[in-house]
Formats: sequence, C-alpha cells, structure tokens
Amino acid sequence: MAKKNLICIFLISVLTLALQLLETRILSVLYWHHLVYFVVTLGLLGMAAGGTALSVSKKLKEMDGPDLFRLCLAGFSISELSGMLIVGGLSSANDFFASSQSFFTLFGLATSYVLIMIPYFFFGLLISGEFFRHPGQSGQIYLFNLTGSAAGCLLYVLLIRPLGAELFLVLIFAAGLLPVILTAPGWGLPSRAAVAVILLAVSWTGYHGLRFLPERNKQYWTLFENSAVEFSEWNAISRIDVLSNRDRDEGYKRILIDGDAQTPMLHVDLAALTPDSLLYVPRDFVYLLNRRRIPEKALIIGSGGGSDVLAAYKYGAKEIDAAEINPSIVKLVTGYYSSYIGGVFKQKNVNLHLEDGRSFVRRTGKKYDAIVLFGVDSLAALSSGAYILMESYLYTLQAFSDYWSKLDEDGIIQISRWFYRDVPRETLRAFITAYRMLLLNGVKDPSAHLLVLSDSALWQRDQPFGYLFISKRPFELEQLRRLGDWLQARRLTFDLIYSPFSLKEEHAPSSPFDQFARAAAEGREESFYRDYPFNVKPVTDDDPFFFQYGRWSHAFKPYPDRPGYFDSIQGRWPFLVLLMLVFQTVVLTAFLVGWPCWKLSRKTGNFRTHIPILAYFSLLGIGFMFVEMFFIQKCVLFLGHPIYSMAVTIPALLAGAGLGSFALKRKWNNAGAWLVILGAWSLASWIIAMRPETAQFLLQHAIPLRIAAVCALIFPVGALLGMPFPFAIKKLIGFTEIIPIAWAVNGGMSVVSSVLAVVLAMTFGFQSLVLSALAAYFLAFVFFRIWVRRTAIKT
Repeated sequence: MAKKNLICIFLISVLTLALQLLETRILSVLYWHHLVYFVVTLGLLGMAAGGTALSVSKKLKEMDGPDLFRLCLAGFSISELSGMLIVGGLSSANDFFASSQSFFTLFGLATSYVLIMIPYFFFGLLISGEFFRHPGQSGQIYLFNLTGSAAGCLLYVLLIRPLGAELFLVLIFAAGLLPVILTAPGWGLPSRAAVAVILLAVSWTGYHGLRFLPERNKQYWTLFENSAVEFSEWNAISRIDVLSNRDRDEGYKRILIDGDAQTPMLHVDLAALTPDSLLYVPRDFVYLLNRRRIPEKALIIGSGGGSDVLAAYKYGAKEIDAAEINPSIVKLVTGYYSSYIGGVFKQKNVNLHLEDGRSFVRRTGKKYDAIVLFGVDSLAALSSGAYILMESYLYTLQAFSDYWSKLDEDGIIQISRWFYRDVPRETLRAFITAYRMLLLNGVKDPSAHLLVLSDSALWQRDQPFGYLFISKRPFELEQLRRLGDWLQARRLTFDLIYSPFSLKEEHAPSSPFDQFARAAAEGREESFYRDYPFNVKPVTDDDPFFFQYGRWSHAFKPYPDRPGYFDSIQGRWPFLVLLMLVFQTVVLTAFLVGWPCWKLSRKTGNFRTHIPILAYFSLLGIGFMFVEMFFIQKCVLFLGHPIYSMAVTIPALLAGAGLGSFALKRKWNNAGAWLVILGAWSLASWIIAMRPETAQFLLQHAIPLRIAAVCALIFPVGALLGMPFPFAIKKLIGFTEIIPIAWAVNGGMSVVSSVLAVVLAMTFGFQSLVLSALAAYFLAFVFFRIWVRRTAIKT
C-alpha cells in the first residue's frame, strides 16, 4: 500500500473525529441535550452505510484507489460544510416540543440527521474500501485510522477555543478539499491555483453564512426584552454567551451556557458591600444559619458569575475557595468583566480553581464551615459521558460524603435545586441522598441535621427553588428563629418545607420530606420509593443520573402531576428518545447489514457459513464502545475536568488500539491473546473502578502525574483491544466480499451499543458495562472459533 494512501486515511480520520466532537457542541447550542445525541447517533450510522454501499455497488469496488480517495475526501468536505449551513438555518426556527403539531419541525429534525450522516458515509466508504482492497495490511490501515482519530480528538480540544466552531468547520472543509486539488490528475499549476482561490472564496462565504442560534424553546436566550450579545466563545465543553439589556443597565448580565443554562454577573461596588446588601437572598442563608456568623472558610462549587462568592465575601469569610469547571467563564470573571463584578476574584482571600468541584473537594485538605452548590448544572450534551442523558457527579451519595468530610465542627452545606410544589423531585432526591449519607457516616439521627426551605412563597413561579441544608451539628431552634427574624425585618417570606422540629409535631402538615424521614426511621424506605410517583432513590458514582427522576414508564404516559417547563426538557423526552434510538438504530443497522447479506447470499448460496464472523465483528463493536464509555466516565473525576478526560482517555485508548493492531504477527496465538486481553482489561477496570483509595492517593498529585497514570492504565488495554479487528480482517483475504459487510456491522453495532450503554448504566450502573463487555468479547471468541471450523482456515 502506498504511503500517500495511509496519509489520506490518517487525514480523514483526524477530520472525522474532530467533526463528530464539534457537531456535538454545535447541536448542544441548537437543540436540547437529549436531542443532540438523537441526531449525532443516527448520523454516525453513516459509517456503516459506507460499508453497505461498497458491498452492493460493483462500480465502487472497481473504482481506482486514488479516485476513491478523491471522491470520499471531496464528498466528506462538501457535505460537512453545506450540511451544517442548512442545519443551522433549520434549527433556529424550530421548537422541538411543538414537533407533534408541526410538520416543519419534524421535517427539519429528519433533514438534520440525514445531512449529518452524509460526511460519515464517505468516511466509512473510504476506510471499508481500503480494508476491501488490502486485507493483508489491515494492521497498518487500522493503525492510521485509530491514531488519526486520536489526533482528531486532541486537535478538537486544542483548536475549538481559539478558532470557534464556525472557523473550525471551515478549516475541516478546506483541509479535506486541499489534497483533492493537489492530486487531481491532468491539472496544471494554473488550474490548481484557480481552484484553490475558489476554495478560499467558498470558505470565506461559508464562514459568514454559518449561524448557530438556540431553538425558540430555550427560554433564557430571550429573558431580556431587548437582548444584546456582548461576548461569545466556544470551548471543548460548551459555548458561552454574555447577554445584557440593549436599552439599559439592569444591574446584572447573564452568562448563558449552550444557549440556556445561565449564571448571573452582578454589578457591585465591593467597597460598599455589607451583610445588609441584598444581592439574592437565598445565597445568604448558609451564613445566617451558621453559628459563627462570620465564616472562616467557604467553598463555592460552580462559582459561575461570582454571585455566591460575593455572598461569602460580604459576610467576611477569611478564605474563599471557588471551583469553576468552564475555562471561558473563568476568563470572563477574572478578565473582561472583573471590574463589573467588583474584582472579587482578584481579592487576596479568594482563590479561583479551574477544576471540577468534586475533584477539588477530594483533593483539598481544608475544612470549611460553608460549602455551597447553588443550582450547579448545565442542560448541555456532554462530549465526554453518557450519550443521551445528563449526568452529574456533584449529587451522588459519594459526593455528599466527600462534602461532609470537609465540614468543620460548625459547618453547613447548602444545596439548591429546583423545587416542584405538588410532587417534589430534585430537592427531595437531594434530601434523601443526604439522609442516607448521614447514616453511612455514623449519624444516629439524620433528621436532626437537615433543613429544607423554598422560595415558592416569594416568587410564585412555575418551578421555584428549594434549599437543602446539611449541618455538621444538629440544628437548634435558635438558628431558625434568627433566620426568621432576619427575613421578617426585610418583609421576605420563605416556606419552611422541612425542619427537625416540625417533624416532632403531631399535627404539623406532612410533606414528602417528613414522610420519608418517618419511613426511614421505621425502616420503610423501600416502600416509600416504590409508592412515590418518581424515582427519588439516591444515585451513586456508578449511576450518577441525578436529574433523571422519571421512570421508564413515563416515556409513554404523562407525568403524575402538571408538567412544568423543566419537566418538558428533563422528563419523559430522554426516556422516549432512548427507546426510539434503540429501535431506530437496531432497525437501520439490520437494514444496512441485511441488504448486502441478502445480495451476497443470492450470489454465493453459502452465506450462512459467514454468519458467525459477522456476529464476531458486531460483538467487537459492542465491547469496544462499552470499554471506551466506561473509561471516559471513570476518568472525569480522576482527572478533574471533562476536557482532560476527553483529551487523555479517548486518544490513549485509540492510539493504543492502533499500535496494537500494527503489532500483529501473522502467526498469532489468538486464544492466548484473548486471555491476555480479558485479563489486562479486568485488572485495569478493577484498579480504576473498584479501588477508590488508589484514585484518592493519586488525586493528591499534580495533573501531569494523573494524566501519566491514566495513560499507563488505558494504553495497554487499548493495544490489546485493537488486535481482534485487523486480525480477523486478515483471515478474510479469501472472502473479501464479506469485508465491507463486516465493517458495516461493526460500525452499526458500535452506534447501537452507545445507546445500550446508557440503558445499562441507568438500570444497573456503569460497572455493568465491564461485565457486558467481557461477555461480548468472550462470545466473539466463541463465534470466531465456530467460523474457523466452518471455513477450515488456518489460525
């Protein structure tokens, strides 16, 4: 195989992986998180479609190698840019939640994922074509394919922030077309130069034509009556926009994350800030309830625009640690808008950490008398993580235990979540998680350490906020009286939802919080969970789906009470989307594989002989995807940032797999290698997932050491898992008609397994992916041996 062919494989692999991650970010702005993966997941089936097209098309099989390369690179580039131009235009006029009444919206969604599928089709066509033509060099092809994908991931992380999504899309377009121009046969220098100029003109036009605005249902984008976008920046985990009122200064600006999740920046004079300054009242509660009144140390997790830091500062906290995960927000509050918010992050007693809050808590050796998580979430699709539903490691049972371990003897944790009047969900689940955490930490009467307030009486809005307080010492009646007097002096009313004192009153109104506390004290927790309309069981690090409080049955019927705005987004839709994706990916994969299988069966008559080898490739796709998702999830906490997890885990696994495929020898003891694969992966999984003390030890060290440790664990596993695919491709030298179908079934089942992985994780936890992948690889080995016996080839 010519070197230029391998270079082209590497190039298109780089561009494809970068495009996949980039589209996830763009669609997170255009649509809601669950819809993002509906589009992207179906789009990725284009890779399988490329193998199917090669299998059924005689012309594609007979096409000269260089011509196929030029066709695929040109098709990939042109469809990538033109497709996103159309998708961006369609989405801005869409309202996903009106899709059942709007044909245009349904048509727009269907068009979007067809357009997104086309570039991946050309990628799949090129790679499967190379395996078809050169099965004996499958190790080299797989090496350049996977290492190119690893490089594409790194390229995305490095370039998304300085270039932005629009310019990055244009760069991918130009990088794909340039080799086509340079290698076109029969073109002289003037012709190439002329086409290059046209390419620059098209790129310039495309860049200015790209426009990505959130769909109409994203409420915060239109919260100001006359909104002006003052700042906009893309990064590897979100797009950040700063909005203000164009006509007047309202005393605050909003930082929007992917078009909807928001955090305010308050315009303050730090010198005039006192405890009597009313910024946003509930941010004061944790300090008013504190026995010391003047906190020694405060920790703000998810500091955002700085409102919680300002609250800690005005109460005279001697040291404030703030953890913020988004680099663009950190840049805003320490740079562009630092003076607007009073320069609070530049004060000597304020330390801002660009890090996941949970990871910082585990790593720090400090004790705090106030730990605050005020509405920390983002309705955004995560590039690293579950492919459909949001997950958060900030609200798990282990997370609450971590916070508890960092409280001093008078410390209080404040956790603020949405509060639903009729049937509480998020706040109740946080309350139950805290109750269970206190029991596990040896607290005899958890009910005495918990307090819940709500601002529903103040705001009377659709979904008010609830405020959960977890105190190191049992709450005293004097603390509640002091808070009540403070509110009364300011003529403010908040609802007391739960207190340990009202629980003891026989005729007090019984809220679900009181009901659970009584049920837990009497050992009836399971019956409470079973009878409650929503799933409010505590979540763990193994199944961190805190925001998914619905049940599978809710996908087909309305919620038990009046659904609110966030119910529409977070409620039944994710479950319905999951089930639709499982159905559609299975059906489409069956078609993409079944069609060429049917044609080949009619042609050869003995196709049943090769069914085991197709089962082998499908199981490889399932197993590899389960491994990838498992490692990505487990490394988010360990590395302290999703960007690090994405930039380290995926490249390490893919590069390892590529080098492993290249290291194959012709005479390979596959049975022994399979045992090595299973053993090495089991060991690595056990170290990362089953031994938290190992992770806790390494968390105390600098990020370079943690990255090195992750690479040392994942790279060998990737190297071993990269061997089975090219090894079997080599064995198909005498059956080349099967190779495109093998590529199609492997790609299709990779997509199916990305959805199944979420279903398994939600139902049984991420540890279930380990056992499932082990089973997939074991069954693959069994099917391979069956195929070997049927075909009598030498292994």
